[in-house]
Order: sequence, then C-alpha cells, then structure tokens
Amino acid sequence: MELLDVNKLDEDITVSTYAMFEEIPYIGNASAINEKTDKKVIEWIESQLDNGNILAWCLIRVNVENTKLGLSADGHLGCCSYENINEFKGSGYYEDLIQECLTDIKTQQSQKKSEYASHVLQLMDRDYCYESAVNLVVDKFREDLHIELDKYI
Repeated sequence: MELLDVNKLDEDITVSTYAMFEEIPYIGNASAINEKTDKKVIEWIESQLDNGNILAWCLIRVNVENTKLGLSADGHLGCCSYENINEFKGSGYYEDLIQECLTDIKTQQSQKKSEYASHVLQLMDRDYCYESAVNLVVDKFREDLHIELDKYI
C-alpha cells in the first residue's frame, strides 16, 4: 500500500483531530518494560496530566470529511501518550487513521451508489414509472455522489 501524504489531500477533504479522556488507566497499561522504566513513564504521565497536557494519556479521534460528497468517518486510537500533537502526527498512526477514514468514506460512497442504482432500476421496472421520476433520482444521485450514471441506466 502506498504511503499517504497528508499534505496532498484533496481540497474537499478536511481532517480534524481530537484528544479525549482515556478511560483505560495508564497505570499498568502505559508501559511494560521494567519497574524502573515503568515508574518513570507513570511519573511523566502524571506530571503532564497535572499540567494540563491531555495528550499524556488519551484516546485520539481523527475525523475525516469529504465536503464535496457530504460523507465523513472517524478513526480512534486509544491508550496514547504524547508530549504534543505534532509528536502524534509524526508517529505514523495519524496517517493510518486518516487512511482508514478515507477507505471508510469510499465504502460509504460505494454503498450509496449501489442504493441509488437499485432505486433507479426499481423505478424503471414499475409500469407507472415515468421518465421524469427516474430523472429526478438520477439528478439527485449525480448531485450527491458526483458520478456518471450511464452504466446504470
């Protein structure tokens, strides 16, 4: 799989990143190397949290929205510990979550295409279906998903 360059996303794509409270306790979960290291990690997390750095122990949510299609998706990563948002964005997980969301949006778009195509075909099969009714659905389909329908009708 090709690596995602977040600096080259389409202009219709917006990415929002949120750090949220992590319900899983950091003690016993933040580190499992050895007692000395684990103690330092826990002390660092506690110090950072006391100073207001929620990224020291959090759940991160990335929301990707395709404004052109009106579709969005969320990706989540729990038990995170970062000094700042730039550290997270440089970790590789940021790109992974964005890619996961983009894949979800493509799946949503595909499902919408199938739903619309099925709806058009159902309308066309009905005796009382007038061309104008089909055209209304086709226009809505094109407007919502920005695709050509010629292969469906």
